[in-house]
Amino acid sequence: MSRDSWGFFRALGISAQSGDIVAPMPQHEGNLLNEIQRDALDARTPVANTLRKLVALGGVAGSTELQTWASLELRGYFGSSVELPDYRKPAPCC
Repeated sequence: MSRDSWGFFRALGISAQSGDIVAPMPQHEGNLLNEIQRDALDARTPVANTLRKLVALGGVAGSTELQTWASLELRGYFGSSVELPDYRKPAPCC
């Protein structure tokens, strides 16, 4: 697993020992991950707010992959050379 990936897991509260994922570390109430989880389950929270927090989590975790994905989703892939993911394309009709 790459160093970048372990940073992502640490931000999620998962520690690593000898290359293995071990029991989750204690989560502190009000941390970014808890906010993201709460917001994702709250229909009143705009998706854009949750995506912005995911961009921040990617920064904290050192995960450029998470930052890039959340930023692209936030902007709707406009002005990007990244191919639109299948889940963002309209389903075939008829």
